[in-house]
Amino acid sequence: MRALQSKSNTIRPPRLGLACACVLFAQTAVQAQPHAVEPLPTPFFAVDQATPLSAAVAPGSVLSKPGPTIAFNFDGLGLTADDDLNALSFNRAVEISPMQTFVLMFGVDRETAGGAPPDPAFAAMNRPFNVQDQANRNQEAGDLYITMDAYDFFGIIDSIGPRTTTNNNTLAINQGDTGGVDQDLSPELAPAVQESGSPDNANAAAYPPPARTGVIFFSITRGSPSLFGPANVYIDLNPEMPGQESIFASAAELGLIDAQPGPIDDIDAMIVFDMDADNEFDAGEDIIYYSLERGSPTLSLLGASAADIFKSMGGGVSELYAEAILLGLDPVVDNVDCLELFPTSPSTLTQDIHDWAIFRVWPGDFDNDGILDQIDCSAFPTCYTGPGGTVAGMCDVFDIDYDTDVDCDDWQYFRGVYLEATMMSNCVPITVSEFVTALLDAAAPDELKCYADMNADGVADGRDIQPFVHALIGS
Repeated sequence: MRALQSKSNTIRPPRLGLACACVLFAQTAVQAQPHAVEPLPTPFFAVDQATPLSAAVAPGSVLSKPGPTIAFNFDGLGLTADDDLNALSFNRAVEISPMQTFVLMFGVDRETAGGAPPDPAFAAMNRPFNVQDQANRNQEAGDLYITMDAYDFFGIIDSIGPRTTTNNNTLAINQGDTGGVDQDLSPELAPAVQESGSPDNANAAAYPPPARTGVIFFSITRGSPSLFGPANVYIDLNPEMPGQESIFASAAELGLIDAQPGPIDDIDAMIVFDMDADNEFDAGEDIIYYSLERGSPTLSLLGASAADIFKSMGGGVSELYAEAILLGLDPVVDNVDCLELFPTSPSTLTQDIHDWAIFRVWPGDFDNDGILDQIDCSAFPTCYTGPGGTVAGMCDVFDIDYDTDVDCDDWQYFRGVYLEATMMSNCVPITVSEFVTALLDAAAPDELKCYADMNADGVADGRDIQPFVHALIGS
């Protein structure tokens, strides 16, 4: 195995603007240096119906960066605006041989909590982000994670000598704001930031072939009115044009339940290997790896989890391929809702994951020294623009929510990461006199009222006095 190489990961040059006429939303944010040594490419993906983005693009469409951009519109897949595509794959046999080893890439839903804390060794190398960490920050649903163990066609493999596994994951592609190692989804926040709203959910992901076009495999959610149910794998020979859709692998071929009345299975993540690329599911030859949505009756029958991954070669049989616990997930609480893979080798696995993993860049690191301290705290007021202002120059590091201004929203985010970074609460950019003015003078500037709101309840009042005093004395 290669010795783990130490590479700088704190450089943050000025961000560059990004524009594209074909994107769904104007890019108002500026971009930082990628937050990974060797960033993984962003796959094509889809979002669920609860994602605000789905109001502008139907959840049956396949998306890509930048923007996001519509790669394949829902109608080209034989779907309607009421359908929800929730599993996606291209033929991975085109690029992945049966002898290849790889890491699994997966996403989770909004209810997922994670089953393992961040790997201590990776956290010590400034890579503390995994499913559990991101779930604690309410940012898990739009991310893509990679396993910290290698897999082959048969399951998990040992990376060196004796069979030892890490049983964990690390963040590889964020939903937003990681210097381009992201999916342009919301919230546009770095993974170190606590989010209070409802994040976007990427519920399908797949790397396209080099030419980007070609055969596509997909499935749909329960309740989608088109096609023939959520327990089948569909194939579309030309996703640019409707009418080329058919069933590639039926529920019966996979050993799944789709008979009604009663509950039916729902495939919500998959990787397809059509070994001879004949666009037919050949039993005993082709392989489908997949996961099932919560509430699928097969999970109950098998005592399995929505975070487990299964493997089927047809014949009405599926087998367990990777248990939730091997992925660092909680088998009771969690749900895998998109699935991909990325090639590696046992000899380079540790270095590869180190280089692919998103490392922490503290938002608000004004002097770019890799830490947050009083220099950064003191710089914030000099960069404050207020709502609707325009951030410029080095001050862009304080535009934490990427809306082109530095306002009270950014301050509250900054206070949170400052506390985590320093284990202190004494970033107090106002004097005692200014604090009193903010509390007693209704005409006080909004900026002062923002800083004086020490308990972050949206108003500067007497309840902020105690935390203000504690912050001043560093207790």
